Parts: sequence; C-alpha cells; structure tokens
Amino acid sequence: MPDQLRQRFDAPHAEDTACPFWFWNGDLDPAELLRQIEAMQSNGIRAFMIHARVGLTVPYLSETWFERVGLVLQAAADRGMKVWIYDEENWASGYAGGRVLAHDPNFIGQNLALERHYLADGGEWSAELSHPAGIVAIVATRIERVEPVPDDPLDFHRHARPAPAWSDLRAYHHHYAAEPPTPVPHDAGRVRWPVPPGHWCVMVARQQTTDWIAAYSDQPYVDLLNAGAVARFIAVTHAEYHRRFAGFFGTTVLGFFIDEPGLYNNFWDRNVASIAWTHDLADEIRRRRGVDLDTWFPALWEDLGPTTAQQRFAYWLTIAELLHERCFAPLAQWCEQHGVALAGHLHWEEWLFTMTRNSANPFTALAPFHVPGVDKIDEVRDKLAEKLVASVAHAHRRPRVMSESFALVGWKLAPALMKRIIDYQYVRGVNWLACHGFYYSIEGFRRYECPPSEFDQNPWWPHSRPLWEYVARLSAVLTQGEHVAPVALYYPIEHAWATLTPTSPPPAPPQGLWERWQLPRPLAPVDQADHALIDIGLALLEAQYDFDLVDWTVLRAAPDAGLLTIAAERFAIVVVPPMRAIHGATLHRLLQHAAAGGTVLFAGDLPADTLAESAPVEWPAVAARLAGHAMPAELAHGAGRIIRVPDGSAAVPHVLARHHRPDLELDFGEDAARMLEREENRAGSRRETIIRPLRSVVRYQRRRTAHEDCYFVVNESAEQFEAALHLVGGGHIEWWEPHTGARHRLPSRKIGPDRHQVVLTFGPWQSYVLILSAHGSGAATSPTEQVVWRRSLSHWQVTVGDQHWQDALESWHLRGLARYSGTGRYTTTFERTAALHAGQRLVLDLGRVFETAQVTVNGIALPPLAWAPFTVDISAAVQLGINQLDIVVANTNANAFEGFERPGGLLGPVVLTLVRG
Repeated sequence: MPDQLRQRFDAPHAEDTACPFWFWNGDLDPAELLRQIEAMQSNGIRAFMIHARVGLTVPYLSETWFERVGLVLQAAADRGMKVWIYDEENWASGYAGGRVLAHDPNFIGQNLALERHYLADGGEWSAELSHPAGIVAIVATRIERVEPVPDDPLDFHRHARPAPAWSDLRAYHHHYAAEPPTPVPHDAGRVRWPVPPGHWCVMVARQQTTDWIAAYSDQPYVDLLNAGAVARFIAVTHAEYHRRFAGFFGTTVLGFFIDEPGLYNNFWDRNVASIAWTHDLADEIRRRRGVDLDTWFPALWEDLGPTTAQQRFAYWLTIAELLHERCFAPLAQWCEQHGVALAGHLHWEEWLFTMTRNSANPFTALAPFHVPGVDKIDEVRDKLAEKLVASVAHAHRRPRVMSESFALVGWKLAPALMKRIIDYQYVRGVNWLACHGFYYSIEGFRRYECPPSEFDQNPWWPHSRPLWEYVARLSAVLTQGEHVAPVALYYPIEHAWATLTPTSPPPAPPQGLWERWQLPRPLAPVDQADHALIDIGLALLEAQYDFDLVDWTVLRAAPDAGLLTIAAERFAIVVVPPMRAIHGATLHRLLQHAAAGGTVLFAGDLPADTLAESAPVEWPAVAARLAGHAMPAELAHGAGRIIRVPDGSAAVPHVLARHHRPDLELDFGEDAARMLEREENRAGSRRETIIRPLRSVVRYQRRRTAHEDCYFVVNESAEQFEAALHLVGGGHIEWWEPHTGARHRLPSRKIGPDRHQVVLTFGPWQSYVLILSAHGSGAATSPTEQVVWRRSLSHWQVTVGDQHWQDALESWHLRGLARYSGTGRYTTTFERTAALHAGQRLVLDLGRVFETAQVTVNGIALPPLAWAPFTVDISAAVQLGINQLDIVVANTNANAFEGFERPGGLLGPVVLTLVRG
C-alpha cells in the first residue's frame, strides 16, 4: 500500500483538525487571546475561525479589532496553526455590520409584493394607488370560475356567518383563465380602467425594500443580486484584511467563511407573500429568457394555465444565475486571486422550499465555493442536508465538505454525543468540522447565546483530546480519493420552481422548522416532493445503497456503457422522485442512460410537464406504458431498463436489488430476522411505531484512492450485534482507529470476484474505518484474546465538589447535587500479587460514565476516556503489591446553567480484567 494515506492518518495536517468558530464576544484581552490559542493547540486543535459575536466590546473592523487579529495571526503562524476569517459581525453574511448600506442605501434587499383589487360586472375602476414610485406593473387577470369552499362537516363550532363576498379567499376558490393578463395603464399610481364583464383581479406589482434585519443588529440586510452591494462588501471586509495581513494569506490564513447569505424576503413575518427582486430583474429576465414579467408576473402567484410553469422557471433560473454571477462567483474569484479559499453554507438547507426561496438552487449557488458547507444545529436525523451539500461538492470536484455543528444542542453536549453527531455527518459526506463554537467568554447572557461552548469552560474539556484526534484522523482519511456510490437521486429543483408560490407553502415560522412533520404535507406540491425525496433517500441508506443527489445543471455528460458520469462519480442507477415538472434535458439524459445499459427508476407520479426543452419523442409512449401498472413495473429500454414504483419508498431499494448489489452488504447470521421497533415523533404530539430490519441502522461511505478502498461504517443505534460485511475492494482489510491512531489487520476471506468478507462486532454507536487494499500497510493482526479473570472494584472514596461519601457509585443528582456541574474524584486501591506474563494485559472497564473520565494509576495519568466503552489498558502503570487508583469524572454544564437534573458521575460497575492473547 502506498504510504500517502497512512502518513496522513498517522500525522493529520493542521487543516484536518476541528476548526472551531472562535466567538470573539468580549473585551479581547491580548493575554487571554494568547492563552486560549495555547489551550486549543495543547488539546490537539490546530485551526480556528475568528468570528465577531454578540457581546463583543471592541468595535468590529476597527483598528483595535485589526490589532487583535494581527496578534492572533502571528501567534498562529508561530505555532503552525491555520486560521479562517468569518466575514461578518454575527450573521447573516453580506452587510458588513451595516457598512454596505452606509455606503449606498440603495444596496438594501429588494422584493416584489402583490396588491390585489377584485372587480366585477363592468363599470369603471378608479383608484389612486399608494407608493406609486415602487409600482413595477399593473395587470388585470380574469377569474374564470369562482367556487365556494365546502363547509367542513367536522367543524363542531359551526355557527351562522354573514354571506361572504365572492372575493373572500377564505370562502371561495378562484380559478384564473388560461390567457395573458391585460395591462392596466396608470399615471403615477392614478388608475381609470373600464372593467370588462365577469370577475377580475387587478394585480399591482410593487417593488419594496426587504425588512429582514441581521442578527443582533438594527441593520437591514442587503441585496445579494446587486453586484455593487457585493463588491462593497468585499471592499470593506475581505480587502481590508488583505491590506493589513497579505503576508499571512495562503499560509496561515486559509480563507473566508460566509454564513447563511440568501434572499430573506418572505421569511418568518417579514414581507410575507413576496418574491425576491432586484432593480434590473425584469430586464434580465426579458433579455435572458424572452419573458415579459411586466405582463406575466401574476403567474408567480397564481396558476394562469399551461405557460405558468415556464414563467416561473424563467424567473427562478434568472434568480439562480444572478445570485451565482453577482454574489458567490465574485467572492470565490476574489479569494482565488488572493491565495485563499471561500467556505461557508447557505441558509436553511434542510427543506426544498426553504432552499429554493433563500438560494434559488444549491447546485448553482454552492458551485463556486471551494469548501461548500452545511450547518447541523439540531438533533433531527430525518434529513438529506449533508447528502445534498456533499453531492454538490462531488459534482464540482471539491475535496472538502464542512459542517458548522453543535449550535443549539444546549449545555448537555458532551464528547459522546458530539461523536454521534460527527459520525452521522461524516458518513453522509462531511469531512471537515467547524465547531459552533468556542466562546471567548460565557459571562452573563453569553452562556445562553446559541449554547454550548465546546471550549475550556466545560468540565469535560480536559478529557476531550481523544475527540479532537478522532476528528483530525477521520477528516484526513475521508478527504482522500473520490466518493463512490451506485445511485444518483434526482434533486427536483425545477419541480420546486414550477410549483412554489409566495403563499404556498407559508413562510417558515420564527420558532424554527426543524422536523419533517412540520412541513404541510397535504397542501403544497413542493412539500409533497420534499417528503418523497427524503423518504426515498432514507430508504436507500437503510438498505446500504449510498447515493449522491444530482440536478439538471450537473447532468451534462452523455452516458457510457450504462454509467452516468458526473465529475469523478459514475452512477449505474438514477432514481427520480415524484415530480410534476422536469427539465427536458434531464428526460433526454435519463432515456440515454437506460439505452446505454443503465437503470432509471421513477418513484411515484411521472412528470407531466417538461421545462426549457421539449421531451424526447419516445417519452409519451414510455410514460404511458409505465403508468399502466399499479405494481412496480419494468420496461426494457435499449441495453438497460426503466422501472416505475407507483407508491411508497421502501420498495425502491427492494426493486433495485434485483439488478444491482450495494457496495456493502450485511450478513447477520442468526440475527438475520431481527427487527427493531421504535416510536418516532411524526406529527407533533402523535407518535408512530416504526419497524425496520437490523441492517437499517448501518450506514457507510465508500471512498476510492488509486490503490485503496476506504469504508467508513457506522452503527447509528444503541443496538449491539455482530455482522459479516461483504465489501467491494482488495483482499487486505485493516481497521484504523482514529481516536488512538492504531491500525489492525483483520481476518478476511474472498467471497466473489471483487468482494471480501470481514466479521465485525458493533457496540452501541460504534464506527469503523476500514481500509481495503491489495497489499496492506504492514499493520499487525489483532490477536484473539481470552479472559483469565475479572474482579469488581469497591471501597470507593468519592469527592464531588465539597461533598464526600464512601462506596456508593450512583448519579450525583441522586445525592442531592442536581445543579452541580464540574468534576468528581473516585479513589480506591487494589492489590497485584503476580507480575504480568508475556501476552497478558490488565484492562480497567469503568462501566457507565456521565460524561468523561481520566484514570490515574500510581500517579501515572492514562489517556482520557471520552465515550463508551470506557476501557483503558493499565498494564504499564500497575506494580506488584498495593496500587492506587484515581478516577476523575466530569459532567456537563447543563445541570448548573440550564437547571436540568441530568445524571453525572461514575455509575460503574468498575471491573478489572486480565486478558491473555
């Protein structure tokens, strides 16, 4: 095996280590800044991100600010550490703490609002409209049919109401005529218009400023579709850093981080029912698309017939292009020209409709980013956000995918939970961790601002080094080579463009839209597609079919030999979720892929409309044949096949298994029929019972270098089991432990022309890094060990804070220390009457620990223990005769700061085991 992968694992680079947001939220005392840099480095963290945060007393971007930046850059350079610069004061990025708008108030965000006037039965309408300077256009749209909303027979509070007017949308459905709107002339807002017979809605499109205010600020947000606003942001932020610190760029300073830039109209309670706009948008749509929005803008709100989807597509495509050309591409180009990288993430990646409203299309918005990212600021697991951003990175050959992690989890966060969150993200494609965050200060209100701090304010900080070493080595390995997956899952962005309106679905609520059950499933087509996309993605992962998401912008290369190529990825299977509208070029590419020998699977309803280009001539016949089956159906198409699964997500991987094996297969032996039952919150207070096979808890990511296959395999459950893994790759299989750096050769056997089997035992939430190669790295085979004897330890002396007791190993909160956060010390002795023989080890198992521990034997401190299993080899520290054992256990700040009676301490049982191997 070539040494490159092993050397990177043995000695990760500084940029592989966790890179915390270092919240500068206090007085920035120079001595304290240097102390905190030293604290990070001494615990294995060799990179950080400077982030101005609420509580900062030094004026942002002032000379004092830059003096502090210069101080820490020099300190980092002296230590070989790496620095990223967060480009804003608090968030969202782009307004430079108000400096962009101070330069030109016209750079404020813009949106287009709709004002409606309902008219009927002829006559003349006269009006003097308010704010005439903002009026973009006025048109009249004919309402072809008005239907009463049926009474709800289950409304048991029904009472008599006055007959509503036909224009009351709570009482009537309006069906608009499929015809071009009629322009209504006006003079500075004064209108005199003869109303034709019938029902009409006169729609006034008015450009207005966006009311969104940046966080912890009184400053409005800016217009990212305005090239001048973005240029000013670069001039007062990035260029000012470069003017002062150019010598650090590309060496110590690796780049800039942009956080949650986006289109903030129609968000929460701000500018509800509006759409994103900029001063020249109508001209750009006319020039680029040939669409006159001065006439057709009502189609963005209402269905005006067959051309509606095309009008919306034209609008959103232009928005996506302008956001790319005027915002993200200039930022990335500036960074490239100055020797640094652009990293960051968009706003609200979790859902299709939030992604569309805020960023138009993630595949075009993130394309210029050198390090595209995502945030993980909740504990919800039924999402595809990490897969989405990793897929964009793969499509544009970006080796790193970052995650801003841990915000809003609260002070209960500890290394065991952090590792679970890290594994969840890394197995889905993330390979660079930005902790949110390391607080300069947690004084006063700061401790409750997006907690927790993962820094040295936490009791468990002294025990956390194994976590940071785990992150560094895992990042080092999973950055190498290329991702390999058999399935491309289509991301239905054009369906969102064609069906999304400013009123449906409603804006995201200010309390946060975190769970899938909060999405209005029955109402909006975009949310129905989102549910289906997530369900299919989860079903694929549960069946060990890894995938990348793709959209029409990256489906460019012609299929070859049944494989669809996107950058370095080659997909045998394309799965298309239910979509009402699809890009015509996508349909052409899908049919070509099937004809070349690939598999295309349509799940649910087939696309009825094509956008931008016409459908392939053979598509109507193919669609008709597929639609004629109530059960999964398969059609031969050229050398390949086209499949349709009419309903449900679980059948998708089941049908695929007839033709394609996943790269990792699981054999549980006697446990093969074991099923897992759990209750999940699926609709607020209502819970559902979910039943899955045991294999559903295993996730993996496969990466391929020139000489090795790397599998990161994760048990995403508290279950324990043994499984035989059948893996594609070379015959030498090694297990590399990221938290210790150890490497072990595992017994394996060949079970097919390209597959080898290895048997692994999975503990709760356990992960494995497996390296498969033709030659191996020379790692020794793990010995098979036998237990010689076990002995439980007792007679404990316990000190927690100023409290003392004997013997009992129980949670601190049961001892009346419900609000205690800190450490406790457990002391006992044990006797060793005989020396250890060759091949013998003495292992100490602490049992249950909340949350971390460090063991000292006879004054020799052993490596800290950050998550289960809490076992440590004490052989080298043990002596003949009486041995002194000290265990320091740390809990979290949740008890003291948040008032939760969370368990803490050493619960045991503590067992000493002699093993022979």
